[in-house]
Amino acid sequence: MTTTGSRRPLWQRTWVRVTGSIAALALVAGAGAAGTALASPHTATTRPAATAPAHPKAKAPARPAAPKPTSTFGFAVGQTVTIHGTDDNEHPTTFTVRVNSIKPWTPGPYDDPVPAGKRYITANVTYRAITGPAYPNALDWETKTPNGQTYDQPGVSGDTSLSSNTIQAGALATGDVYLQLPAETTGMLVYSNGLGEAASWAVPGSALGRSPAPAAAPAAQTATPAAPAQQAPAPAPTSPQLSNGVSVVLQFYQDLTNHDYGSAWNLGGRNLNGGVGYSAWVAGYATTASIAVTSYGTWGSGTVWTHLSAAQTDGTVKTYDGTYTVAGGMIVSAHMTQTS
Repeated sequence: MTTTGSRRPLWQRTWVRVTGSIAALALVAGAGAAGTALASPHTATTRPAATAPAHPKAKAPARPAAPKPTSTFGFAVGQTVTIHGTDDNEHPTTFTVRVNSIKPWTPGPYDDPVPAGKRYITANVTYRAITGPAYPNALDWETKTPNGQTYDQPGVSGDTSLSSNTIQAGALATGDVYLQLPAETTGMLVYSNGLGEAASWAVPGSALGRSPAPAAAPAAQTATPAAPAQQAPAPAPTSPQLSNGVSVVLQFYQDLTNHDYGSAWNLGGRNLNGGVGYSAWVAGYATTASIAVTSYGTWGSGTVWTHLSAAQTDGTVKTYDGTYTVAGGMIVSAHMTQTS
């Protein structure tokens, strides 16, 4: 039996084949794209924006520290201070002031006795004009104790060439100034100009009638080796005890400047010699010409801080900072450091 079926027209058969091919191609392309996506996933990342490397800001060079002004306070007798001022027309002037000596005052035939509890002193001073005039005047001087109390000049007799004089550049004027202090308190001799206190010098204990330490007895001559030339002086209990720690420290360095090593030993040198003994301790000051306490103060009871300037015999200057502990009118310990 023959079966006859119906067939679609040619154009329809052709269209089916074309559309089938297109569909097949689409499936293949889709699968390829999917395979590529699975094989090489693309992950979006955020990168920081490129920036220029940071450059540190250039720092201005540090300014050198201003030089520390030289103190004109706490000098020893014999030292000279340079003073800057102005003349009557406000022109700059420069002159020097030197304290030559400070000694106990000797009364004249018409002077009253010194009041109880006081000591009068005579200070011999020299002015020297450098540029412009200088105006020496005895009334520019006073004394000052460590507690800040000042004392004017007593009314005593005596000639002085410092009474309202004027000297020109290159000229000198020397004369005596008469002052007072409490009997058992050392202090400072202060020079003041029109702007206030300009300089000061430590008043030595010898100017206030302080007894020197007794001299050591000479060593007996025996067959044994001779004793050292310098013997440690015995304590001087009869000397009046200074009133506070600052007074003790100032007097200690004044004694060293005066080469009165026995008195300095009794004021505390025996506690500061490091065990080397009196002779070696004194020898340690062989090259020291003078010592000035340029500034000082107290940190509580019995503790005194100081800044020192030690002039050497070769012309150099050494400076020291530190503290002293004072008890019973004597330095019992010290901690000093050389700063230059």
